[in-house]
Amino acid sequence: TAVELCVNVTETTICHGQPHGGAIGDLGEGAAMRSPVPKKRVEISVISDFACPWCWIGKRQLDEAIRANADQYDVSIKWLPYQLFPHQSFHTKEHDGAFGAETIEVDEAMTSAAQTVGINLSPTYSRTTNTLLCHVLMDFALDCTGDNTQLAERLFRATFSDGLQLNLETLISLAAEVALDQDEARAYLMNHTAIAKVQRAVQLTSRTTTSVPFYITAGNLVSTIRGVYGVFKGNRQILQGGFGSAGC
Repeated sequence: TAVELCVNVTETTICHGQPHGGAIGDLGEGAAMRSPVPKKRVEISVISDFACPWCWIGKRQLDEAIRANADQYDVSIKWLPYQLFPHQSFHTKEHDGAFGAETIEVDEAMTSAAQTVGINLSPTYSRTTNTLLCHVLMDFALDCTGDNTQLAERLFRATFSDGLQLNLETLISLAAEVALDQDEARAYLMNHTAIAKVQRAVQLTSRTTTSVPFYITAGNLVSTIRGVYGVFKGNRQILQGGFGSAGC
């Protein structure tokens, strides 16, 4: 199953230098072009759920790692759906203690970790809901724009900072906030074929992991948050340090 989800790493050459000894295009005598800088293209699959606050923290950590290594790596993110609570209704319910018996300790660690990456969790971060339609909307955004990372950030913020119920009408409003057509979003969210497609993807990721966030790159599977502050050394160790084995 993991092999089906794995993504490739290729190497591309991106020249972002300028000629020595003059302005761009000024190749006077003795001037030499700077050698092209090889830049590795890295694709990272992230299995996550919008009912998991650690997934948002992990996303922010990954964002920081990508920015810190932008001169060496050209990174693309593929979001894969997971459902922690697939049998709950589509309306927010109070959390049922699924994070374990040590809820207070986990919550304190979670709040502290969130603050280090600029996240202010609201008291509603301990709520959960069925997130199937969130993942369907992510699929719609990817189809429309080729990138759904902006929507992922908005969905996480809606859940854990804004305290919104991620029902159909809320999702349609959030779609508009990231420049998606509301009518098309509504139709997609109510399309049985689109929903079934995401359900099949959830079944696949559920066979790969039982907790999130979960990262896959170049055939390597990382099942816990590790900070994502280290460099992508050989694409084998993308997650280092950070917050230990916290996750949902």
